[in-house]
Amino acid sequence: MKNLPKILPFLLALCSAPVMAQSGGATYQFPTTGWSAFAPARIECGRLIGANMNSTADQPIPLSFPTASYVVDVIDVSSPSVSLTTAAGGFYTGAGKTGITLVASGQAYSTLTTSAVNTTGNEMSATLAAAASTTRLSLPTIYLSLTTAQGAAATANVRVYCRLHY
Repeated sequence: MKNLPKILPFLLALCSAPVMAQSGGATYQFPTTGWSAFAPARIECGRLIGANMNSTADQPIPLSFPTASYVVDVIDVSSPSVSLTTAAGGFYTGAGKTGITLVASGQAYSTLTTSAVNTTGNEMSATLAAAASTTRLSLPTIYLSLTTAQGAAATANVRVYCRLHY
């Protein structure tokens, strides 16, 4: 009992430490999940930095995902080089506006007015078509294909977020 005041802080620290488990030489914080690690619900699975908002040509967006399939969860468009007053178009699983429509061809990007951070108008989430949230995909590429070009040089950044199927 005489040493209890000296040992007590160590016992408290030991009891409050996160539970860790060893598996295959690596340490994981969540040993009860199926593959003994943290499985994120959503990841950024693709991006197109500097998408040409003045072109109606197909713009491929390569996707990378660690599972056999995914569902497109969000498509964010941000940081326009100019105010996008006329650019409109969608996202598709096939080139030439074919395959599954993820975002309709009439999606307007006119809410994108500035690239300045901490300012309204620097980011938007495209409106996903119903098929986007109800279709499991395994494609390595989707396409941005504008129906109406901006009419002058313009770029924006596109980020695709996927919900993975483990």
